[in-house]
Amino acid sequence: AFETPPRNVFSSGAALPEATSVMLHERFGWRVTEVLGSSETGGIGHRTAVVEAGAPAPPFLALEGVTVSEGDGGRMVIDSPFLDPDVARPFVSADRVVVV
Repeated sequence: AFETPPRNVFSSGAALPEATSVMLHERFGWRVTEVLGSSETGGIGHRTAVVEAGAPAPPFLALEGVTVSEGDGGRMVIDSPFLDPDVARPFVSADRVVVV
């Protein structure tokens, strides 16, 4: 048990399994904020994780100052103040993305 319950819960590093986010909401009432990013780009975006089994996951919202677009072959193209200053901007990632 927590002496003082957490006010915010974040998940980063990999997609949060739906079952985990649903369990955290049902058991503790927490709405987990998922953070999307990478070592090369820093933070890119965020969303509130699913709290009901089978509900569609909301899209990620870009962080302030970050733009994400689809490049050739669906590759993620990012311009961000969090990019290493020595990295070409915009940065073309090997990751694939669908921007909605």
